[in-house]
Amino acid sequence: LLRYFKPVVENAEDHHMPGLPDPQVCKTTRDKRSFTSANQSVIAASTAVDSRKRKRGPYSAYNDELRCKIGKYAAENGTIAAVRKFSDGREKLLNESTVRGMKTSYIQAYKSCHSKELATLPGKLRGVKPVLGNLDDDVRAYIVELREGGGVINSRICIAAALGIVRATKPTLLPEFGGTLVLDRPWARSFLNRIGFVKRKATKTARNFPNDFEGAKKKFLQTIDEKRNHFSIPDDLVLNWDQTGVKLAPASKWTMEARGSKQVGVVGLDDKREITVLMTTTLSGKLLPPQVLYAGKTDRCHAKVTFPNDWDVWHSDNHWSNEATMLRFVDTVLLPYVETCRSRVSGASQHALCIFDIFAAHRTKSLLQKLAANNIEYVFVPASCTGLLQPNDLNINNVFKTAMMNRFTQWYAGCVQEVVEKGQSAADVKIDLRASVMKPVHAAWLIEVYADLENRRDTIRIGYTLAGIV
Repeated sequence: LLRYFKPVVENAEDHHMPGLPDPQVCKTTRDKRSFTSANQSVIAASTAVDSRKRKRGPYSAYNDELRCKIGKYAAENGTIAAVRKFSDGREKLLNESTVRGMKTSYIQAYKSCHSKELATLPGKLRGVKPVLGNLDDDVRAYIVELREGGGVINSRICIAAALGIVRATKPTLLPEFGGTLVLDRPWARSFLNRIGFVKRKATKTARNFPNDFEGAKKKFLQTIDEKRNHFSIPDDLVLNWDQTGVKLAPASKWTMEARGSKQVGVVGLDDKREITVLMTTTLSGKLLPPQVLYAGKTDRCHAKVTFPNDWDVWHSDNHWSNEATMLRFVDTVLLPYVETCRSRVSGASQHALCIFDIFAAHRTKSLLQKLAANNIEYVFVPASCTGLLQPNDLNINNVFKTAMMNRFTQWYAGCVQEVVEKGQSAADVKIDLRASVMKPVHAAWLIEVYADLENRRDTIRIGYTLAGIV
């Protein structure tokens, strides 16, 4: 009967549903109409009858070998005979149209292989075609070979490899040559997931902010204002410094592993493949020369390039800042800048103000005494608040790291392109990421990126605005 008749839904006004507001208690006619209409909609939704449309059953899965057997039998004995034979012992009978399709596919494949015996009959590809077309297989082969060799796999590497292969084989696909192909991070994630790789990343505890964050922020900003007003400190002498780690091969912190695989080591990627860049900015938007720290005990660990004369390129055992490197930074970078600014204003008595976090190397007695001896005031960023109150962390550090990653992507793509253009298979391309190779290349990127950031004063000031200092 349900095929011809539908259950009658009671009138909303006559149907009682517990908890609904009573329109009669409304004071105005408008509110009464609104409540009545809302009640009717709620009752109609709660009493709606599900569609009686028959749900589809589960699809049957056939591997390539079974598809071949069914198709061959149907071609030799007919579709109905194949349905009877291969339905025996199965919970669900084979669909006649399914067998007919396998029969047609088998005959076509049999003819195309010049009547040779077939062992498998692959099904038709479903879904959207890959944006790379035939080059998709080349990129897949390269990524798999790279991972098996212990190389790091992530979206940056994936994009760079694909760009290199496309430029070497079909450059007209790229926008720079009039094409429409866009290879971005969403594409890379989709591609890696499609070829059977999954994200592996160490868990990281969420950052805990102080319970009284607003109070800590207010005190922090108030201290800065008091010191600036008391000593009449100009914007050029309000500074923020912060260390940021930069990888020689600036890639993401996660790698990709094939689903179900065991942990695969990454060739040559250890802590010595990272440097520390101490960046200092001013409230007026200036970028001071950096301190660049390599891991090592002598100058031999430095990149063999010519750095700008005002840069402080040095080293420590683990490339991290420590008491000695911070004192060196004050002598070689901070004081020369402060003294230059003082010569343009009121002289050596002019105070400066430095803002920095509570990193251990920033809290040493020798450093703080050195600052005080040179009329440099200081304010600590509250503990656990650097992500919200430290100007450099709020903008310029991210801009800097993104620019370095982009340089790496373009360089890697160029290396892949150069090898593929010589006729070598994409799967056989090996990019040398040893520190001895990467250091000079990385240093060149560093010089280029820093030169660009020096001219972006508005970008630098954004961090101070977000911190509430401006």
